[in-house]
Amino acid sequence: MIILGERCIVIRFLDRNLKRRKFVCIMKWSDVVGHTETKARLIKAVNEGRIPHAQLILGKEGSGNLPLARAYIQYVLCTNRTENDSCGVCASCSKVSQMSHPDVHFAFPVISKSSSEPATSSEKMTEFRKAMLADPYMSYAQWVEFVSKETKMAIINTKQCDEIAQMLRLKPYEANYKFMVIWLPEVIHHSAAPKLLKIIEEPPAHTIFLLVSHNDEQILSTIKSRTQLIRLKQIPDFEMMEGLMSRLRIPLDKAREIINIADGNFTLALELAEYNEDQEQNLSWFIEWVKACYLLDITMLMNLSNTLHDLRKDKQKSFFVFTLHIMREALVLHFNKDLLRSTEKEFNFIMKLSNVVHEQNIDKLTDLINQAIYSIDRNASFKMLFMHLSLEFFSLMKARQPEANV
Repeated sequence: MIILGERCIVIRFLDRNLKRRKFVCIMKWSDVVGHTETKARLIKAVNEGRIPHAQLILGKEGSGNLPLARAYIQYVLCTNRTENDSCGVCASCSKVSQMSHPDVHFAFPVISKSSSEPATSSEKMTEFRKAMLADPYMSYAQWVEFVSKETKMAIINTKQCDEIAQMLRLKPYEANYKFMVIWLPEVIHHSAAPKLLKIIEEPPAHTIFLLVSHNDEQILSTIKSRTQLIRLKQIPDFEMMEGLMSRLRIPLDKAREIINIADGNFTLALELAEYNEDQEQNLSWFIEWVKACYLLDITMLMNLSNTLHDLRKDKQKSFFVFTLHIMREALVLHFNKDLLRSTEKEFNFIMKLSNVVHEQNIDKLTDLINQAIYSIDRNASFKMLFMHLSLEFFSLMKARQPEANV
């Protein structure tokens, strides 16, 4: 299915790893959801000729920091840009948007066959381009799943840092600058970090580094100190809603439900946009799960475990993401009912759930659920993690108000 919009194309891919609806943008500033103030600052700096040689674009997963980096590059290299955006049609814009510009290089986490045969970004660029053009907001977990069925961690290795140095020794081919985009520098192997530091400390002429990160705490402090920090804020709800409605033709009521659950994570919003029809089923399963946990009904838990085990991995994750949303709502109900972001059907159960989900156990509950989502991405045994989570949930619920009627 292909839907032509103003600037974006929505495609339903048949590839097993690209089943969700994606939008492929030409990566103008206007294609990037949110971050209005940050865009304005970057535009002003470019027009004034102030482009730092190394910048760290920091934002949580789903913030869109990589699409923003790509739009930034396109604006800098555009041969016919306006005061507010790239033209989107010149030869440079076309190449940047298709990730084929000879002066724009990417380094990203890869999975090697073995330590003796390290892979490099250039070897995996075809797959990375395919995945990124299909989904500009692709997450690390989605990238790993796209390139490998095995439970392995993708990293940026020493050979890749050597490759970065080799690439940057060349003069710009057709532009005034060379760009090196390093996606997720927090997963650079410890032995490779000093090599990257040396390159950033002594950059070749006309070279701009863009480090795109979700977690700066895991980046070597000496690398961070040599970059200019661009910290992205959470995308506002109204901009998330506009992004979904204009790009994916999501109706208003569905878009509102999605952003309530996604809570500023546009990557997650795109996932939920495809599987939004599952939310009533998720609510039904969640009610069944909470009751089974509260009563410690092992048979009921085993039956539900078998049901969820048979789902695709993305639907399993969707269920747990939904539980995080409901847990949050139950906690919010204790403090300010006006801040609730739930549907009427959800609210009826949240009223009961708030008796056993409270500020004393919410942190532990959310940590457990987030760990379950993380484990699913790494192909953990679903039945084992579900039963472990259920028993922990039982213990935490019974810690207060055992007389609650769930």
